[in-house]
Amino acid sequence: MNIGKTVFSQVIDFLPMHEFRKCVQRYEGNHKVKSFSCFNHSRYVLSWRISNAMDVSFCREALEEALGKGRPEIFDSDQGSQFTSNDFTGILLDKEIAISMDGRGRAFDNIFMERLWRSVKYEEVYIKDYEVCRDAREGLEKYFSFYNNRRYHQSLEYKTPYEVHFGVPYGTE
Repeated sequence: MNIGKTVFSQVIDFLPMHEFRKCVQRYEGNHKVKSFSCFNHSRYVLSWRISNAMDVSFCREALEEALGKGRPEIFDSDQGSQFTSNDFTGILLDKEIAISMDGRGRAFDNIFMERLWRSVKYEEVYIKDYEVCRDAREGLEKYFSFYNNRRYHQSLEYKTPYEVHFGVPYGTE
């Protein structure tokens, strides 16, 4: 598969709060949990985090974990304040990684990430009704392991993201 330049992509998405009732009790009125993920051309999820705050720290942690697994030529993101902050962009600039930011209202610029989070919501979050954040994190950990290692993708010629990313079937390395 010819992929051209190596690009990491990310997005913050919102998970409905009723699935995380006790997770953010102190944030009454805020009905969302923020999530961040980072993946590449293979659709392999390199890192992810959830948070009930909109600060940059959880995004930075996921970015640093992803960069520990490889260095892209380009990092694509939306224009959220977490991704335009010096705290976040400084990490990329220090590593001489080009930064690409999607235009306002341009959901299709990041369609693969948007599709990932749609799958996460419909295949995991909406059907689990988590009571506490710990359960949500554990459930998402299992889901991303399934997604990376066992879930076949038509667009990847019925291979898993693991197979495309590492070039071998899961469990044979």
